[in-house]
Amino acid sequence: MFYCFLQVLWILLPRGSMDLTVWLFYRLNSAASALGFVFIVVALDRKWINCKFYDLCIFVVGCHFLAINSFTRSNAEHLFGVESKQPVGDEAYQLLVCMTLWAGFLAHAEIDMRYFFALIHWNMFVWLALGVIYGTALPFEFFVKLTLTYYILCLIMLEHSRRAERRRREMLFMSVELEKLAEHREEFAEYERQAAATKIIAVEQEAVQSFMSAVFDFFGHLAWRTCSGECEPKLLCFSPEDQGNAALKVLLGQDIAGRPLETLLGPEPAGASSAQVHWRQERRRLWDYASLEAHCPDDTDGSKSPSRRVARKIGLTCGDVTGAPFEVELFIRASSLGRSLFGIRLLSPGYRKSPPDSNAHDTDQQSQGSCGNGSVHPEAALVSESVGAEGEVCLWVDAAEQGLPVLVCSVPFTLISGPPSPGLLLLDMLLDGAVFEEWFQLNLNDIMNADDHDHDGDSSRTGTSVHRCSIALQPTGHVGRFFGFTAACSLHVPDSSEALPNMSGGTIPYMPIKLVFTDVRLRQIAHEPERDKLKD
Repeated sequence: MFYCFLQVLWILLPRGSMDLTVWLFYRLNSAASALGFVFIVVALDRKWINCKFYDLCIFVVGCHFLAINSFTRSNAEHLFGVESKQPVGDEAYQLLVCMTLWAGFLAHAEIDMRYFFALIHWNMFVWLALGVIYGTALPFEFFVKLTLTYYILCLIMLEHSRRAERRRREMLFMSVELEKLAEHREEFAEYERQAAATKIIAVEQEAVQSFMSAVFDFFGHLAWRTCSGECEPKLLCFSPEDQGNAALKVLLGQDIAGRPLETLLGPEPAGASSAQVHWRQERRRLWDYASLEAHCPDDTDGSKSPSRRVARKIGLTCGDVTGAPFEVELFIRASSLGRSLFGIRLLSPGYRKSPPDSNAHDTDQQSQGSCGNGSVHPEAALVSESVGAEGEVCLWVDAAEQGLPVLVCSVPFTLISGPPSPGLLLLDMLLDGAVFEEWFQLNLNDIMNADDHDHDGDSSRTGTSVHRCSIALQPTGHVGRFFGFTAACSLHVPDSSEALPNMSGGTIPYMPIKLVFTDVRLRQIAHEPERDKLKD
């Protein structure tokens, strides 16, 4: 647009002594060049011309402009046969006009440098051809000097433009690379943040798992669910995906998966009685406590958002499916995984009630492998001061079950294992469980075969293994990643006259075997790379 405005001003300039034909030649060709530039801009904007022809279009218009402005006044008069009134030395002026075009082209056109190179030589070809054919008003040596100066100046401008274009491309490439690097750093930072958050959640869950298994008899997860027909829009229910509800099912005598939390209280007494009033009071206390500790995900009130406060528990009078009451302590805490954790501690530990019309052995098999809510033998108290002699590191395992589940252990053994949880398997604590299992089976078979045969009064055949096995134990939980223990293990099979460990009024296991550990030593596990990451 600025170029078109200059052409309008150019037309308005007075003609002076110039012949009308020559004046129209200059003005009409200048207007044609301006209209050509305007047409190219409009055609490219409206997609009339493919963008790949942009360089060619600018090259054609530039060739026309340079060719017209290479005509001096004397050249135009000779072309149209007009008699020259007086000689005019305007060669330098015409080259100055061409130089102005070059400055505009190099600043705004941004076409391929090869087209600029061709334009320079096209301009020089027309300029020299007109000078040779029609002559010049300047002396020949001045014409040659002026032409060489113009040509060298055009080459210098072209080289400067080429270097500037290369710098622009390098800056553009560097800008793109910096943007990609910034995106990669943001993605990597987000990945590290998520990884750190995942590790923190895993450590928190492991700590909660250890706390729950050490303090409570039953624990698991609760989830908010909408139950039709209830007065509450959302109820806190036992998670149906939790595989650790088998032992609690044995206690209550009914399936609790997906059931409301008030299932712990047992069935509501019928009729208007004091028992019904007490049951409803307990339900109200239960829901008040649960609403305070476990927060519904639909709550947007900031005052009800989870906060760091002292954990609390509540005492309840619960009941099984038959309505038999028993006392418990209930603990509920909001979890970082969007669910809530619960823990139940029986105030009467000897109480265990099997569901009606069910087999206790089948129930024990169903509870095997549960996540903390019971073990293969829910009747057994895992830690007992009466097991073994004073200071003896020992435990009882069930040789008939896979993995050698721990039935009961002495207090000194907890210094090795950490707080034992229901369902703890001895082989899970051993670094080389396969070797120990082979030694265990061989020695157990030798002792059992020795009891079945008569050895002519040989008193060396007893219920204790002659050979010992060197083992490496690793405590459960997070501590087991850094420390372990080595010990010598011996196997002892009780005879019929020997007293078995007290299993809290429950069932005697199928094959209890006593393991005694001596020469217990602490060992440090090699430094793990994960510890450095956690510190960072």
